[in-house]
Amino acid sequence: LGMQASSVHQIPAMGSFGIPATTAGLTVLFFGLFTLVGRNGGGVLGDYIDKRYVLAIAILFQFLGTLIFAGINTTWHLIPYAILFGIGYGGTIPVRFAIIADYFGRKNFGSLLGITSTVGAVSGIVGPVFAGWMYDITNSYRLCFLILAFGALLGVPFLLTLKSPTRKTPA
Repeated sequence: LGMQASSVHQIPAMGSFGIPATTAGLTVLFFGLFTLVGRNGGGVLGDYIDKRYVLAIAILFQFLGTLIFAGINTTWHLIPYAILFGIGYGGTIPVRFAIIADYFGRKNFGSLLGITSTVGAVSGIVGPVFAGWMYDITNSYRLCFLILAFGALLGVPFLLTLKSPTRKTPA
């Protein structure tokens, strides 16, 4: 929810926080560049350490970035937001797919990717609508992004309780 709500509403939210449009646009540019760092870093780290931990760290980065975003009151807050949320956003992408493959194998990968992509698409619709609705009823984006930040954080304990997949040995 938070990833898509941020993508759609970050420039209007920055405007509501008093950030000039050109600065907001540059922030989105740097956010995008840091997603590349997260994508490459998350993918490489997932090859060397438990992917659950990589994904949990990426989500924690998103949480911290969104928390900072919700409290922006100076232009300088945009720097840690773009770095943390960008790396966290990008870091989840390769690891999510790799975890599906690790836990369920290649045989069912396409079906599971279809299911998870559908869930992602639905949340990609609900997140921005939720953010817009929250803005309409509160005349602020701050509460919305606090809710989204803590919503992301709720998933971390569940993620970390997943048991490592067991491999069947050939007979």
